[in-house]
Amino acid sequence: MPAKPPDNSERVLIVEDDDDVRGFVVAVLSRQGYRTVQSSSGIDAAVHMQPGQPKIDVLVTDVSLLDTDGVALAEHFAELFPEAGVVIMSGHAGIPRSRLEKLAVPWAFVEKPFHLQRMIDAVRSVLDEAAGVRAA
Repeated sequence: MPAKPPDNSERVLIVEDDDDVRGFVVAVLSRQGYRTVQSSSGIDAAVHMQPGQPKIDVLVTDVSLLDTDGVALAEHFAELFPEAGVVIMSGHAGIPRSRLEKLAVPWAFVEKPFHLQRMIDAVRSVLDEAAGVRAA
């Protein structure tokens, strides 16, 4: 069954301290119809997770940020948005999968460098899985 296309209301928060990578992910997901919000740090991302801010459907974060651990950011996000999903990206080997498996939300891992379709598929997959969890 083909993946459901974005409905132009799904918001994706992209947290990446590398400007080029962040810009690439924002461009790819925006062209797919997602509403994107971008942050260069965990501190900046936390602002978008505050009460009163628009709902975030998916967090896309690098595992290694200058100011925080991306998995810790994902854990915090999952506590705040249990109906959402997370995509973790990294160019480093040895990411502790055990920590990712403890996330209470659907998640996917994308290894850098990645092909744009891999990121598109990962975001769609966690969105669809989160929608299935909400519908159950």
